[in-house]
Amino acid sequence: PFGIPEESISTKFPVELDDCLINPNEEHDFTNTSNSLPTYKIISTNFFRIRRLQAEVLQVLYFTSSLLPRFYTNLNDWKSNIDNRLENWFKTIPLKTSRKSNCDFNFEFFKLNYYHTKLLLFGITPKNNKVDNKAIKIIFESSKGMIMCYAEFFKSKTINYTWAAVHNLFMAGTSFFYSIFHSNEKLIESQEFEETI
Repeated sequence: PFGIPEESISTKFPVELDDCLINPNEEHDFTNTSNSLPTYKIISTNFFRIRRLQAEVLQVLYFTSSLLPRFYTNLNDWKSNIDNRLENWFKTIPLKTSRKSNCDFNFEFFKLNYYHTKLLLFGITPKNNKVDNKAIKIIFESSKGMIMCYAEFFKSKTINYTWAAVHNLFMAGTSFFYSIFHSNEKLIESQEFEETI
């Protein structure tokens, strides 16, 4: 859960340079220094970036007392901007394999967070209680994507049985059924539906 508002945080992200190359006795700014090889820190910084997007979505759409950021004319402009930033985050994750990231990390977690953020953004919220057919398709794809991610975690024995995982999977399942029930068109064939559920 997001307990500290973003505007209260002034700490910069850690530098992506491997710690073994940072000498604390040197008075040198390592902010823009990079390795020739990617480091495990890229995983952390990418999680920090997605958490900031998720925090903004929750603050604007789910907190009843929050206001739309002032540089947006309406909720749809803001949602479009967040969606663009989310797509950019997902496309620019520099590492796609554990070998390249220099650690054993399951990149399915990035996909899960991508789909989860889409669902938070386009689903029914206190500030957005009506969804159009375009949003219903996004809800369908996102919820199905989350379900498939958890299926992969289960197969690879990397699933964490936490309250967050149970909540996310429940949210994905109910959103999946909601999108199919409320869509104006057929979103899924019977066989694929049975495989997904």
